[in-house]
Amino acid sequence: MSEFTSVRTRNRVLVSRLVRAWHSTHRAPQGWRIAFVLKRNGVTVGVSTFGRPVARMEDQWTTLEHQRMALGPGLPKNTASWWMAQMRREIRTEFPEVRRLISYVDETVHTGVTYRADNWRTVYRARVESKSWGNRKGRVQPQAYARTKFEREP
Repeated sequence: MSEFTSVRTRNRVLVSRLVRAWHSTHRAPQGWRIAFVLKRNGVTVGVSTFGRPVARMEDQWTTLEHQRMALGPGLPKNTASWWMAQMRREIRTEFPEVRRLISYVDETVHTGVTYRADNWRTVYRARVESKSWGNRKGRVQPQAYARTKFEREP
């Protein structure tokens, strides 16, 4: 994959635009701490973000949560897991205080194959049913879905 390079960015507008274009949620995460863009022969083809864990009980200083990865169309098989390894290497080097990476996968949209290919461990798998959004007029009750949490060291 020598035609690919991973570059850290602070450009929030670029990150937001790429996530809207390529990610299944079409929403950039709030408060990301580290963002990477993937370039192929100089053309941006992907974006990925890491931030503090959403769960308050997680260690906010030594744990990063992988929040989004969005890749453009037509990339070779295994690009995502290869890129994940590249990003982990940079995090390990540039952020030595980070000892753990976590991520959550909504299985109605993704299978978690990228994490498994990069040797992340499955921490738990749960069926999630949110009832809070159906309690007011005009709100739609979301469907239940399976959610998997992955973790690994950088």
